Amino acid sequence: MTTIHDLQPARVWQYFHQLTQIPRPSFHEEAVQQYVLEEAKRLGLPAERDAAGNIRVRKPASPGHENAPGVILQSHLDMVPQKNADKVHDFEKDPITTKVREDGWLTADGTTLGADNGIGAATALAVLADETLEHPPLEALFTSTEETGMVGAQGLQPNWLNGKYLINLDTEEEGELCIGCAGGVDGTYRIPYSTRPVQLPGWQLTVKGLKGGHSGMDIIKGRGNAILVLVRVLEALQLHLNGQDGEFDAAAVPGSREALARGSKQTGAAAVASVAAPVAAAGKDVSLSGDMSAPPAVRVVLADLQGGNLRNAIPREAHARIGFLVSAPGMACENERAGAGASAQGSGSAASVEALVADVQAWLQELQQTLRRGLPPEDAGLSITLEPAAEITEELADAPRVLDALRAMPNGVDRMTVSMPGLVETSTNLAAVACDGKAVHIRCLLRSSDDAQKTDLARRMASVVRLAGGTSEYAADYSGWQPKPDSELVRLFVRTGEKMFGRKPLVSAIHAGLECGIMARNYPHWEMISFGPTITGAHSPDEAVKIDTVGRFYDWLKLCLRELAQEKV
Repeated sequence: MTTIHDLQPARVWQYFHQLTQIPRPSFHEEAVQQYVLEEAKRLGLPAERDAAGNIRVRKPASPGHENAPGVILQSHLDMVPQKNADKVHDFEKDPITTKVREDGWLTADGTTLGADNGIGAATALAVLADETLEHPPLEALFTSTEETGMVGAQGLQPNWLNGKYLINLDTEEEGELCIGCAGGVDGTYRIPYSTRPVQLPGWQLTVKGLKGGHSGMDIIKGRGNAILVLVRVLEALQLHLNGQDGEFDAAAVPGSREALARGSKQTGAAAVASVAAPVAAAGKDVSLSGDMSAPPAVRVVLADLQGGNLRNAIPREAHARIGFLVSAPGMACENERAGAGASAQGSGSAASVEALVADVQAWLQELQQTLRRGLPPEDAGLSITLEPAAEITEELADAPRVLDALRAMPNGVDRMTVSMPGLVETSTNLAAVACDGKAVHIRCLLRSSDDAQKTDLARRMASVVRLAGGTSEYAADYSGWQPKPDSELVRLFVRTGEKMFGRKPLVSAIHAGLECGIMARNYPHWEMISFGPTITGAHSPDEAVKIDTVGRFYDWLKLCLRELAQEKV
């Protein structure tokens, strides 16, 4: 069976294998940084680590090329730690297990592979180790914590690097040259909520099986966001219990004039009707969906909401802990009485609750099929389940307000670039949500190649949160990288690429953050370009690198270094 040790070019794959054996999630990069420093020492090359965790390794020019302009080879050492829900893996302790597929791809076993940007780092190390290469003065720059805020690039100091050209090794499509990228800003939002006591059996409603992916590169593909799918399921579940299934109906929109005029139906399911035991109480209930009309016979109680974990990954899984609170037709739920919490008796008998849950589970399977039809083919694995969970002792009293805010927040593509058809200009990713008993915390990553549009999007999102009674904070703001298609470096790569592939490479910009734009603030004289082998599924357990593209990527880099060695300052 073929393994990573059998692959060519051997030196590149050997270094990549070493990187897979060193845990290196963002903010836990000490071991991999030490490895690079020790490898530089073994090679007899001067190396230094700065205060931001960046490592610079210098390699003198090959003989006769000492006067050529310097070149910087740049990659980052950290990786995104994502795994399948059933995979046991500690990214801070465990190595990555690699698999060579028969179709010519290298993947991991249920986790991210770390080819982003481990292949780039391994390639830079291979260049440093290869004494046969013809090249100008080189500096290999290994930046820190790129995947979570581009910390290393942000902390890069002026005058630490001497090169004229920077070659970024972090693009993921063979034969393409990236000469520009989007800027970004991290958005953090907090919406406070009140709680009230209840005592109900708990159920975990889970959305999983979505493809996820990179929140910049994959945002145009319209993939499902597990958090927003879960919010939609919660709303649809309450409507189902109200007997309001079916196609769009103005009366099924919570809070609409038609809904207020018609009033909620008790239920559309016999199983739900059998649960509705009388509960003596007075007042008006507010359903989870926000419908302020007559109280439902069964109200969905929300106790917790969690989903996503990384700002730059489209969330693949999300879950809510819920309960079912039963009242008699026309009566309010017991927990609405002043000073009293709902007790388990309000949830109906064990047999009737079992019937209710069976009805809901069957309905969720139907809803699952409906939602799949509205998603791209790669999201066909969408799964919606309801399983027993810990008892509920407190509910979000403000659940409608929280869910409405999540529903209303912009997500996905906001604007396309006019000058470059097919390129996203502005987008946002609703990346993570978590309840802590006092507030729901939301994390988003906003991207744009236009700073003005990025600012406008940030203000719109802050407006939604403000209307919900919340607050907004923005951090780690960075500008994009403005393309220079006529630069000497771009012309060189186009010329050599045509020689390599028999066609001109595609020159483009990407809707994702590259460190180039940030670093150029302190090095405005740099000419920059980014390229790499073919990598798919970055930031997800489906991440894979096409093996044969790595060899061609390395050959192309060596060819360009040989050409750059001929240039004189």
